Amino acid sequence: MSKIVRYGVIAGGAISQRRHLPEIHQNPDSAVVAIVDPVADRVKSLAECYDAKPFRDYKRMLADDSLKLAAVVVAGPNKWHAPMTIDAHKA
Repeated sequence: MSKIVRYGVIAGGAISQRRHLPEIHQNPDSAVVAIVDPVADRVKSLAECYDAKPFRDYKRMLADDSLKLAAVVVAGPNKWHAPMTIDAHKA
């Protein structure tokens, strides 16, 4: 019996919408449990689509222990990849 990998996805732009979110969702051993995006309407819509919790600030998502995240996808602008990844690792 496999354990479900619980994902938080930072940024809901084109790459997440076309690749990350659908591919995580299609994997029976994975679940999107949280999505972060600064655009309120977009994150709300994506969260509803994937039955995930919406966040507008990635640090709030990382601090939410109730999510029990096992993995984080960093899909924001390239200049933010390093600090977001470091923060995710620390969390």
